Amino acid sequence: MFRGSSQLLKATVVAPMVDVTTVPFLHLLNLISPHENHTLYTEMFHANCFLHNELQINSENFFKRLPVTNLAWGKNLVVQIGTCSPHEAEIATSRLIEAGANEINLNVGCPSGNVQSGNFGCVLMKEPDLVAQICKSMVEAAKDPNKISVKCRIGIDNVESFGFLSNFVSTVFEKSNVTNFVIHARSAWLKGLSPKQNRQVPKLNYPLALQIKERYPELNVVINGGIASIEEIKGHLESMDGVMIGRKIMNNPWFLQDIDQEIYKCSNLPTQQEVFTKYLEYADFMQNKYDFRQSILAHPLLHFFSGAKARAFRGNITSLISTAKKESQHNLPLLSTLAKEAIDMALRQKGISLH
Repeated sequence: MFRGSSQLLKATVVAPMVDVTTVPFLHLLNLISPHENHTLYTEMFHANCFLHNELQINSENFFKRLPVTNLAWGKNLVVQIGTCSPHEAEIATSRLIEAGANEINLNVGCPSGNVQSGNFGCVLMKEPDLVAQICKSMVEAAKDPNKISVKCRIGIDNVESFGFLSNFVSTVFEKSNVTNFVIHARSAWLKGLSPKQNRQVPKLNYPLALQIKERYPELNVVINGGIASIEEIKGHLESMDGVMIGRKIMNNPWFLQDIDQEIYKCSNLPTQQEVFTKYLEYADFMQNKYDFRQSILAHPLLHFFSGAKARAFRGNITSLISTAKKESQHNLPLLSTLAKEAIDMALRQKGISLH
């Protein structure tokens, strides 16, 4: 496992997901799995956020958008950026490294229309020389190629072949010295499919990603796409350096503990009640310190409840947050107070249970 040179050297990786791998969700994952067994990716940030002070280093917004404070730029964190500009990539990388980031990933795999219109994401697979220039600028800013990685697809539209993917990977590798690649084992269709459909309709082609690892054994290659079981993880790790998991973790973050037990042989894992208590402490801290939006802080709490019973909690916490905002724009009650009230209300309504 991880025979390559990645800065983080983790065999299991949580994928970057827009509106999912937020600061609170990443903190929840580290509470569920506290031994830093897994690499965690942030959402994608456009590199120009760091140029135009939208994410000015050490500003309040910076701490809200990036998991700096409590994760302390943990060794298991990767920040993903998107751009088609070597200059933007260099500035963003420089500022993130200055702030303490351990690894920065370039998104060359997102197929959304908005991303395509900005000429970044998976459309860049058509321009491997430009991607190499972007990566070279990132390497120069980081002063270490091991701190830079690329996430891509196996192809775009009807172009899905070893020759196409090999040319892309080898060009980036040879011209930038980047050796860390995450390969989503599906092609991206640039027209006619939504981002959700692009995760489902194009057929998975794991052997093509494996061919890249076999052709370039010196590279660190992580495979991504549709992986949702311990058996699949174990199978891929026999030939690949790492496995990236997305929707499975989004829907059930407790799956990380299954991986901890089965892959890493961990036994001393926290209970759900312990995680729940610690998460509420964190949420209160973020609310007090950074005036963090309660609705975003509350979303990870839904993972502690199951089935129809969870709907009662979701409705109650949403209603309580809305009412609190209307009644007091300032000095809102702490999320822990509202969460406990939401549980009490649910118990009186239908009953509620932890997973």
